[in-house]
Amino acid sequence: MIRLDTDQATFYLKAPAKDLEPWDDKVEGARAKVSREAAAAECLRRRGVASMDVLAVETGEANVLGRPYLLTRRVPGRQFTEIVPRGTQAAWEEPLEAVGAYLASVHRIEFDAAGYVVSAHGPAGPTPPAPVRSAHTPEAAQDEALQDLEHLHGRVDIGLLLDLEHRFSSMADAIREEYHPPRFVIGGFHPDHPFLDRMSDGLSVVGCVDLEVASGGRTLDDLVTFSTGMMFRFDGTVPWWEPLFDGYGTEPSIESVRTALLASCTYLFGDLAGLQATYRALIESTTWGELFNAHRRQ
Repeated sequence: MIRLDTDQATFYLKAPAKDLEPWDDKVEGARAKVSREAAAAECLRRRGVASMDVLAVETGEANVLGRPYLLTRRVPGRQFTEIVPRGTQAAWEEPLEAVGAYLASVHRIEFDAAGYVVSAHGPAGPTPPAPVRSAHTPEAAQDEALQDLEHLHGRVDIGLLLDLEHRFSSMADAIREEYHPPRFVIGGFHPDHPFLDRMSDGLSVVGCVDLEVASGGRTLDDLVTFSTGMMFRFDGTVPWWEPLFDGYGTEPSIESVRTALLASCTYLFGDLAGLQATYRALIESTTWGELFNAHRRQ
């Protein structure tokens, strides 16, 4: 990512160079990524949802960089993580409510197919060789959960491992309804991605960066990714999820969120010494406060 400052405005030049392994031709992979990100931004804009302002999309190599790139205008406002810094004890409710409201507006967008957003109209189904994501199909979510478990051998007792394998063996059928209809999923929606600004009716999200994996599919993925980031930003006394869900307009199923956290537990929390205690806490939690502080149990 290259920042370009001029007298009139600030721009960003993004030339994908990582996560291109699925493509034998890395230029083709970079072309797919910039095309998808531009399509996602336009898809949101056409539906009246705040998005990045994409100024140019270069899909070839005949340019000064010698590779595909995306040129965007700097998103106005301030990053959520600047407005709500780690460990803050004040003024966190309104920004979180604004993020929840923004996600609700994004998730109201319905598509006819699941998969990466490849045009302003949405996905056209699977787009090989790009890997299918857990947000695209329940089968992919189940496969990713079982792959995540492979890191557990020797780190947790056999009883817990067997319990988790049993849970995940029928996971696809249990979560299938969460994928219908396919809705707009930002993908990788971390706390530093939304930008907020003060509008006439209050604080609002005015844009979101990193849309290259935007998809049609299960919207829960955005809530879980953002919530995971929030779990590490506050101590255990702040009920940050309350304004987030208020802004979203509905509370997700605690069982669905539990399953999603368990399915990616070693990826999300694998560096913690008390990984087994974290799994146990996630399984035993009965409230949001317990679930979102499961990583603190040692």
